[in-house]
Amino acid sequence: MSERDFYSFLASEFADADFDGLSDADVVRRCATPDAAEWLRAALAGGRAALAAEPFPWRKIADQANRNLAGEDAVRQWLGAILDLLAQQLDRLDPPSGSATP
Repeated sequence: MSERDFYSFLASEFADADFDGLSDADVVRRCATPDAAEWLRAALAGGRAALAAEPFPWRKIADQANRNLAGEDAVRQWLGAILDLLAQQLDRLDPPSGSATP
């Protein structure tokens, strides 16, 4: 399921974000809500699996997110940044046990 959640996340959250004038960081911050946390955790897992996949499905990722990126390395860099930001936002929603919330 996490692969499907990952591609659904890209298509539903990023595909038209530029029409709304949102940066990629804005998109991640906007979608990271308690109601969406379970789905976003599955999407994060799917994204991490895609990032580690060989061959790396960079064209599919760029297509689903509607991003015109200059090749595999650019997609890897973009996806890594998105996944890092998503993980940070999810940690803010539900901090790991044993950590204090600021």
